[in-house]
Amino acid sequence: MNHPQQHDLTVGHVAAFYHRGLLHFGFVSEIANGKITLIDTSSEAISLSPSRVILASKEFVATDPACLADFKRQALLDSEQLSPITISGESFGDICARLQVIDDLKRFALYLHLRNHPELYYQKHDSFHSRNTEESKLYLESRSRELLRKDFLQRVEIYIKSLLTNHDNSGLEASDVQNLILELRQILQGNRKEDLERLLMRYSEDGNAINLALRLRKELGDISHDPALDASGLPISFLYNAENISLILPTLPLADHPAFSIDDEDTVDYDDAISLQATACGFRLGIHVSNLALAIDADSPLYAEAMDRVSSLYLPSVKSASPHRFSENEFSLCSNGAKAVLSLYLNVDKDFGITDSELKQELIVIERNLSYSQVDKAIQDPEIQNLMRITARLKEQRDVNGDKERFYYTLKASPDSVTIKRVDTQSPARMMIEELMILYNRSIAAYATRCKLPLLYRNINQFLDENKEVRNSSAFLATSPGYHPGIGAEAYLHATSPIRRVVDLINQMQVCSMLSDQEGRFNEAELLRMIPIIEKRILHIKETVTRSERYWFLKYIEQEQLNTPLQALLKGYVNGKLKAEILPWGKQVLLDTTAKPQDSYFHVVVYAVDWEKRILKADLIG
Repeated sequence: MNHPQQHDLTVGHVAAFYHRGLLHFGFVSEIANGKITLIDTSSEAISLSPSRVILASKEFVATDPACLADFKRQALLDSEQLSPITISGESFGDICARLQVIDDLKRFALYLHLRNHPELYYQKHDSFHSRNTEESKLYLESRSRELLRKDFLQRVEIYIKSLLTNHDNSGLEASDVQNLILELRQILQGNRKEDLERLLMRYSEDGNAINLALRLRKELGDISHDPALDASGLPISFLYNAENISLILPTLPLADHPAFSIDDEDTVDYDDAISLQATACGFRLGIHVSNLALAIDADSPLYAEAMDRVSSLYLPSVKSASPHRFSENEFSLCSNGAKAVLSLYLNVDKDFGITDSELKQELIVIERNLSYSQVDKAIQDPEIQNLMRITARLKEQRDVNGDKERFYYTLKASPDSVTIKRVDTQSPARMMIEELMILYNRSIAAYATRCKLPLLYRNINQFLDENKEVRNSSAFLATSPGYHPGIGAEAYLHATSPIRRVVDLINQMQVCSMLSDQEGRFNEAELLRMIPIIEKRILHIKETVTRSERYWFLKYIEQEQLNTPLQALLKGYVNGKLKAEILPWGKQVLLDTTAKPQDSYFHVVVYAVDWEKRILKADLIG
């Protein structure tokens, strides 16, 4: 305990001391066995060590609690009349000596003045100091935040109590709901919110703050039907009313030709479209990407949501993107009117080689929304044929090894069932669109490099073995370009999916600013600060997707494949359980089985799912 002044204690003298976190006045009633007993203004007897006394009277003696209360009242009144004083590292005794404060009442009043004005003074060890104007301002701002935080936690506590006791009065204000959802997400993501976590622990029935956090999140509507997503803390609901957001677009020229999109059958958030016009020299190819940058700036709640989410989530049971009004209507390149786009036009000669290009902000009418399967069936259409020839030439010029698995499998979960869909990565339509999107991204990267415009490039680290063969590679974001071996480009980035990825949106915002003869919305230092935040969230999203797919694949096995021979590929062992890839779907699981396979490929029959451990109980056969 820090003491303002040395003191000698005798019976009847008044002392100031802290008890249960509060400052008390008391008079000494007894001194015995190294302890003093003090009677406070409420007549309570408190026994403590003399070292706990902050300040003691030298001459004034109180005979009863009423007399003590009069002394305290007068000291408080006198303290309120004192003017601010300048202090620079002085003890309380030194301050009293400098100001010639000798009288007990004045000494107590001075101490109360110093204690009751923390915006003017602070104590460090045994010395007092005055705050300057800036320090006082910062203290008051900090104190205001502390009081707001205290009030918020009190309302949250009332809400929790009403929830646990099935009462209707929640006590939460509209802004509280948003703040609480955000903090519950952060707790579930492993970020500390110590005061809220202590509150959750206090009311948690099983002593687990996470379980109560999940329950609160559900009650507040920030929940899905995917256990992996719910537990991840990733955003689900939107914390603002999308209908209250107004979009003001600048006047743009209307393209003199329509465009069409090609995507999956169940797509509703179309990011891109294409057009192809015959010219005297060949063709004019257009790649058109939804131009969100015209409607969103760094202060928009839509941008804040995009930064919080980083990427749309496409899980078996849920799709988490921006509100439907924007992702599926106003920003989506669906066939319901003219849409704002950032277009890349490329002149193509009669040998299907690109001669020059142009970036343009405009409106374009989307004539059709086609699916990959529709385009594959219309492969003989002259327009599709010309697009195929152009993209074949593009891929040939990139001269990269495009080997990859022919098929991959996606899970789709509904309330009634789980299904698996096979996707052909080498279908003509998919390969064509992939090449066009690569071209768009490469072109934006090349444009930014020429203009020295800072963007978020997608670079690759490769790890080679002793034979100089690639053993592993990893992608990372950077503000300067690097050679991308997988694409065969000197500079590469993502810019084709601004509805779905915040990196694409940021890059589009930068490019559109330059096209409008303005500085980039973000400088390089700001982009560098974004990178670790974005990359951390991307990693968390990938982990959540993996856990979600594992959960729903087990559901699929339970619903559709129990007691059915399945082919598997041995991948190793984890905690005594067999790790296997179930073919042809390529999904990895843990198998609880007594036998061990003799070969890498083996057959297995699953007879039950252990949901607590998320493993399959199975027998090996054959």
